[in-house]
Amino acid sequence: MRVSVVVPSYNHARFIRQTVRSVLEQDHPDLELVVVDDGSTDDSITMIEEEIGLFPDRDTTLHVQSNHGAHAAINKGIELSSGQCITILNSDDYYLPGRIRRIVERAADRSLFFIFTGIDFVGDNGETLEREHPHSVWYRNLLGRVKHAPTVGFGLLQDNLSVTSGNFAFSRSLYDQLGGFADYNFCHDWDFLMRAVRLVEPEYLDVPLLSYRVHETNSTHSLRHLQEDEVSHVLNDFLQLCQQKGTPNPLAPCPENWPGFFEVFTRKQRFHFGSESIAAYICEAASESPDAPTEVSPST
Repeated sequence: MRVSVVVPSYNHARFIRQTVRSVLEQDHPDLELVVVDDGSTDDSITMIEEEIGLFPDRDTTLHVQSNHGAHAAINKGIELSSGQCITILNSDDYYLPGRIRRIVERAADRSLFFIFTGIDFVGDNGETLEREHPHSVWYRNLLGRVKHAPTVGFGLLQDNLSVTSGNFAFSRSLYDQLGGFADYNFCHDWDFLMRAVRLVEPEYLDVPLLSYRVHETNSTHSLRHLQEDEVSHVLNDFLQLCQQKGTPNPLAPCPENWPGFFEVFTRKQRFHFGSESIAAYICEAASESPDAPTEVSPST
């Protein structure tokens, strides 16, 4: 199975060499790397070109564009790619050895799949964070919470167990059905996830195969103020899609598949970023709308 790794790059010159190298050193033979630099103003492009040059036998593409946002860079990278399996890697993170091979083994010959793995949180220098670091504690608590969820889909609804778009691996046919990543500043990953869950039950490979780098310029820090509004919008659009277009995935977490249980679950459980229940973000008026939200069109 050919695998396309898409890296949306933006001002991570000090990290991007390790990012690129972690892909090109993977032991899966049929692999391509597509890097989309989204208007970096540092030395990212030079670093990318130099690192790619060290792997002349690998299939690589570097596309440079003006800044349009992470969602647009990902969509462009996928448009330029050719693999049946698509994975994403953010430009400040890196893959651990064997990640691609393990994902391909799990995907087998299926036409629809969505797979993500465990995460190793690291600092600026790439060393694993201490057990008592706030991010380590947060992730450990998240894993503990989702153990009580009945399905992986519910775990993604409640806590976004995947954590980041850089942990995504999915079939091209799934991407084509979803129509790409939508224009959200904070939740473009969770929106894509929830729309995917409606079509196919995701698989969690419980092995840390992605290193997520924690540093002072993580984009999530600057976007926290947008989180609640975007989460509410994504959640209600997802529920409308389930209600009005059905759920090819019979385990998708929605009232139609889980009558009674869904209501109880959303009243008792909260999102990881606040104290209010999931139900507090569900708009009853929206669920009564006659028009279902449409799938998005990929940005170019």
